[in-house]
Amino acid sequence: MENRFSRLKNQMETLFQTGVKQINGRSWFSAGNGYLYLTLPASNYQAANRSCAAIGARLAVAAPRNMNITRMIRNQFGITSQYTWIGLNDIEQENTWVWENGERLLSSDANWSSGEPTNWNGQVVEDCVMLYHSGKWNDASCDHMHIPLCEVSVFDT
Repeated sequence: MENRFSRLKNQMETLFQTGVKQINGRSWFSAGNGYLYLTLPASNYQAANRSCAAIGARLAVAAPRNMNITRMIRNQFGITSQYTWIGLNDIEQENTWVWENGERLLSSDANWSSGEPTNWNGQVVEDCVMLYHSGKWNDASCDHMHIPLCEVSVFDT
């Protein structure tokens, strides 16, 4: 049974890693119920939002909630040291984390890095969330420069 499960898991991971779709002249990677695209250059959170919107997407809200997909992101995009913006913030109200699609973060979806979220040393307001290369999340200053992880739903394409 475990061997069969392992084979199925490997097949699913391969499917995640090989699905590519052309959308508006760009190669997007299939991931769950959507497609992902890393835009360049690195930018602050607000500019990252605009970069994604300019290509008909939004900062990722579904992909970061799934560990298999975050593993695919790390492998497919070769993320080993960069951090990427995802569509989660508490800009409106401190410690009320809201996805860019308006949904509140459920504790069951949270994938915070150990000790997060925090405001660094209580001195820096950290209202925006980035994805570490490990797949874990960290709250950071929205002014930091990171690569936007853009997402479109399969229902949008």
